[in-house]
Amino acid sequence: MSGITNNNTPPTANTNRDATELAQQKSARAVAFYQNNLELADPLQLQINRPQQLGSSSARSGLLYGRTTQLSLTLQQQLATLDPSQFRITSNPRVYPPPIQYDFGAFVASVGGVSLAAIQINSTEYYYQFTSTASSGTIVCTKGVTCDILVIGGGGSGGAQVGGGGGAGGVVYQRGVPLNPGTYTIAVGAGGTAAPQGPPYVAGNDGSPSSISLSGSTLIVNGITYRGNGGGGGGANQGVIPGRSGGSGGGGSTNGDGTSTIGGSASQGTTYFNGTTTVAGGYAGSDSVGGGNFMGGGGGGAGGAFASAQGNGGTGVQLSITGTPTFYAAGGGGGRINPSAGFVGGSGIGGDGAYNVNAPNTLVRPAKMFGTNGTGSGGGGGAYDYSYDKGQNGSGGGAGGSGVVIIRFRYPQL
Repeated sequence: MSGITNNNTPPTANTNRDATELAQQKSARAVAFYQNNLELADPLQLQINRPQQLGSSSARSGLLYGRTTQLSLTLQQQLATLDPSQFRITSNPRVYPPPIQYDFGAFVASVGGVSLAAIQINSTEYYYQFTSTASSGTIVCTKGVTCDILVIGGGGSGGAQVGGGGGAGGVVYQRGVPLNPGTYTIAVGAGGTAAPQGPPYVAGNDGSPSSISLSGSTLIVNGITYRGNGGGGGGANQGVIPGRSGGSGGGGSTNGDGTSTIGGSASQGTTYFNGTTTVAGGYAGSDSVGGGNFMGGGGGGAGGAFASAQGNGGTGVQLSITGTPTFYAAGGGGGRINPSAGFVGGSGIGGDGAYNVNAPNTLVRPAKMFGTNGTGSGGGGGAYDYSYDKGQNGSGGGAGGSGVVIIRFRYPQL
C-alpha cells in the first residue's frame, strides 16, 4: 500500500536537524522527507501506523509525512534505531491543514484474534471480507465511520432423490451505513451439509445465518437488520417432502404418480438495496414440475421470484462491493430423471442438479453440485438410478455454499 504523495518542490535540505525534532512537531504539522535527503541502509525499518508502511516503495514516490503527534512519536522510535548519518531531514517543515483523513487504527478487523488485512479497491476505498465459519470476526471502531455492508447467510443443500435445489442465503446489502463507535461481532453462516445418499431419502439441510452484532444484539441501522438468514433445504421425493423455508426457499420435489410439492417460502425481509430502492433479500423456491415428471424444483435466489415452476436455480445478485462485479446468493438446480441434461444452479454459483436417463447405471452427479462457498448459494438436488435389482440407488443432494460478510469503507473518510 503506497504512502501519501505530494508533487510540490522539496524544501531546502538541512543536515543539522535530527530525528528528535520530529516528535516536537504539533499534530497539524507534517515533516517532509524526500528521496534525495533520506538514504536508509534498510528502508523497510521505517514503518508507521497500520496499514501504511513508509518504506522503499513509498520513498520512491517522493513525500512521506505524518499528521499526528502519535504518528511522529512512532517515526521517532523507528528512526532512533538507525544510524543518524544515514538520513537527513529537510528544513522548514510544511504546515498542513488539520487532518481530515480516516485513521485505520480506529477501524480494525480481526478473525479468531488474528488481524484481518483491509483489501484495497482504489486510491481511497478498501474493504474487509469475512468468510470463516469456524471463528467469529471482530471490528473495533473507535470513531464513527460510514460503510457499504453486505451480509449473506449460508445456502441450503439440495434434497435427495429427485430433490429440490437448495435455496440461497438471505441478502442484506446497504450503502452509506453509519457505524457508531463500538466493538462489532461478525458471524458467517455455513452452508447446509449435503443430504445423504440414503435410504431414507431426506430433504436438504438449511444453511446457517450470517450477522453483525453490537453489544450482544443483532445490529439494526435505519430499520435494517444486519442478519442474512440461512437458505432453505430442497425437498425430497420419498415422502414427497416440500422445500424448506429459508432466506430463499428450497425447491419442491415430485414423485412418479404426479404428486408434487411446493417450494419453501422466503424468510428474509426487505433488506436488499438494488440501486434504487430496498427490496426483498430472498425469494421462495420453485414448485416442482409434477404430472408424472420426475423434476425437482429450483432453489430460490436473491435475484427475483420464479415466473413459473422450473428446475433451474434462482438467479443471484451481482454486486461490485469489492470493486469487481461478482454474483452472490443463487439457488441450486433441482434433480431430474430421464432428461438429456440436468438442471443447473443459478448464475454459475448455485450447485447443479443430478440427473439420469430412464435406464440403469446412468446416474450423473455433476462436478459442480455444491453451492460456491463465500456466496451463500444453494446446492443441487439429487436424482436416482433405475437399478432396482440392486435396490434403489439414490443420489444425495449437494451442500450449500457458505455465506460472507463484506464491509467497504473510504480512506480518507470524507
